[in-house]
Amino acid sequence: MPSLARTLSASLSPGLAGADPLRHPRPCQVRGASWTRLHSASSTSRRRSGTAGRVAPCMSLAMDSRKFQPEGVDEPFKLVVSATPVEVAAAVGQLVSEAAQNAIADKGAFAIALSGGSLVKILGALANDPLMDWSKWHVFWADERLVPLTDSDSNYKGADDEFISKTSIPKSHVYPINADLSVADAAAAYEDVIRKVASAGAMRESANGVPSFDLILLGMGPDGHCASLFPEHELLAEDTKLVAAISDSPKPPPERITLTMPVLNAAKKVAFVASGGGKAPMLKRVMTQGGPADRLLPVQRVQPSGGAVWHVDEAAASDL
Repeated sequence: MPSLARTLSASLSPGLAGADPLRHPRPCQVRGASWTRLHSASSTSRRRSGTAGRVAPCMSLAMDSRKFQPEGVDEPFKLVVSATPVEVAAAVGQLVSEAAQNAIADKGAFAIALSGGSLVKILGALANDPLMDWSKWHVFWADERLVPLTDSDSNYKGADDEFISKTSIPKSHVYPINADLSVADAAAAYEDVIRKVASAGAMRESANGVPSFDLILLGMGPDGHCASLFPEHELLAEDTKLVAAISDSPKPPPERITLTMPVLNAAKKVAFVASGGGKAPMLKRVMTQGGPADRLLPVQRVQPSGGAVWHVDEAAASDL
């Protein structure tokens, strides 16, 4: 069985198809500090002094783990920097696999919300995981364009092509939007679906009654948006709906539905994924420039309990 990282190397970067950066983790002492560098298995882990040590897995991938807390952010961001996009994908693949296995062991189900784009290719590499119980997966979308499900702009289509169709996830556990409805009705219907699945036990609820996804995977737009929550848009203040309709998206197509900020922040874990030098200026702003809570960028407002984790490559982190 090929390793996850070898599969990712083949699918994401043909020139790196011979590499196998993801090996079995080994235990090591990691001390709490501003950052921790995890080297390859043949290297020695470098640590900075800090609080008392704790045992944590050290991957054979080379990664920096840092924490940032700009002004106005209550929960620090954990930034995990890998050398290349392939190694980012391998790290995110392991995160997804572990989150799924932990959720299934805990409550017999794994509820994940996806974004579009290249993120779904990471999940496609998990299709050959022999330990994955796909029958327990429940797949939602963090946002979706109001287009036919067969349209190339559909996030559902992208996920189905790259990931879902390669697994045995039951069709009844995959929840695309009803694109035949108006955008407002599609958002309301999607909220009903989420509440129904949560009430059946696939998701727990937060203290204020918001269903809690086990994992939400997000990207970062060039303007700092996530899902379909855009800077200075009125939907950032939406705090009663789980799913909101947007008819004036700054990014086409204009009609979309999106999970709202209370849902993003109720998730058990939220992971952002970004790679490439084009992300560097915005990533620096996100990690270092805060302000009043109502002026934060959408990605900065995603602060689930325990903080969001950011998986990026060295190019994206080059300005930090």
